[in-house]
Amino acid sequence: MMRPAIARLNRRSSPGWRAAALLVATVLVPGCALLHQAPLTTPGLHEIRLTTNPGDDYAPVFSPDGTRIAYTAFVKDIGVAVWIMDADGQHKHQITPRTMRAFNPTWNPDGTRIAFHANTPGLNNIWSVGTDGQGMKLLTTTTKAHDVYPTWSPTGDKIAFVSTRNEEVEVWTMNTDGSDQEMVTSGGFGDYVPSWNPDGSKIAFASTRAHKDEIVARNGGKVPDYVRQVFSIGEELEEPTGDGDIFTIDVATRVMTQITTDKAHEWHPAWSPDGKWIAYVSDKAGNRDVWIMRADGTGQRQITRHPKQDRLPMWSPDGKTIVFTSDRTGNWDVWTVDVSAFLTP
Repeated sequence: MMRPAIARLNRRSSPGWRAAALLVATVLVPGCALLHQAPLTTPGLHEIRLTTNPGDDYAPVFSPDGTRIAYTAFVKDIGVAVWIMDADGQHKHQITPRTMRAFNPTWNPDGTRIAFHANTPGLNNIWSVGTDGQGMKLLTTTTKAHDVYPTWSPTGDKIAFVSTRNEEVEVWTMNTDGSDQEMVTSGGFGDYVPSWNPDGSKIAFASTRAHKDEIVARNGGKVPDYVRQVFSIGEELEEPTGDGDIFTIDVATRVMTQITTDKAHEWHPAWSPDGKWIAYVSDKAGNRDVWIMRADGTGQRQITRHPKQDRLPMWSPDGKTIVFTSDRTGNWDVWTVDVSAFLTP
């Protein structure tokens, strides 16, 4: 079996910056294409641009009290780092050093620390740091695999992440000091970007696992290279056309449920604070946009509609706003959109 590889494809640090091929599959889902008929947003309607960095800003996430947003930024002469700004886009400051190449911040429940993964040549590990940039701690120390996509549990005692350490891409959990690392998903075919439900009992994630046989068959009986790869989110925001699905897993029982199965690429789930909704990215309308659905996969509703690409949705603590990344200005910037009108029964 081939060794997992890491794609380091920042478009400004490498001329080879390109789409990361993460998902390919095709399936038709009965009864899951219930589209909300409320008016779709149009560019600029209830949407606010928060960053204007000439570089790229991505992977935004609200603080637990909703007053701040952490995100990854590529800034000229500084490099790739985690930054924090006020929720209105003001008072931006960097909290990780440029040498770390830090991605995918996630807040602990009391808003005092942020976990992230850092990319060094050929390796990714999970770290945490105080929101003042102090108290840096290394949480995973694998030297033969990649640990990425950390997300802090709402109960504060666990961090979910993705690891390639068993030569598969699986979801793991660990204590917040890095101890008790445990594989949660198994037998998969690429499980990515975990998101906890509000009580910490379930994790949503994106996966290609439902289409393993199809993918292998289309690749001449071989496992494609991209299935064994893990990518630093933000470095390859444009995934190719393909069919990823959203799954949930009960952390205690390991019971897994597939909640999207239509012919579309669906990616990056994010559970709402009340547990009723999951935001995600889908190309079912022909373009990568932000959508939401009920936690059981019904009531799918398109939130953004723009000729460019919208990615990486995350909820505000009050559940009324989604922050996301878009390249609609020519760079990847952080935006917010009001979703109140879409949260009808």
